Amino acid sequence: MPDATHPRAAQAPDEPALTFWDKRVDAMDSLLCRRVPQRYSVERHRRAVEALPPERYARLSHYERWVEALRETVVQAGLLDATEIEARVAAIRRRAGRSD
Repeated sequence: MPDATHPRAAQAPDEPALTFWDKRVDAMDSLLCRRVPQRYSVERHRRAVEALPPERYARLSHYERWVEALRETVVQAGLLDATEIEARVAAIRRRAGRSD
């Protein structure tokens, strides 16, 4: 019997397998929940997903919604500010040779 807390536990058989990126997003969420539970929780993350504007929510994939919610929750919790996040994203893109 699959573990109900596993990210693929509720996945229907015809759904595509999780990508490397999907797994990374799930790992970041899990890590934050375990490491700073007083400032980041599944409930806060869920509320941030639900707070996305309807047109944005409809346009994003499941894990893209999670990234948006993760970013918002981290900023609201005071773990990082938007400038720090953008600087880190830019550094990762530079290392990967991307400019987008």
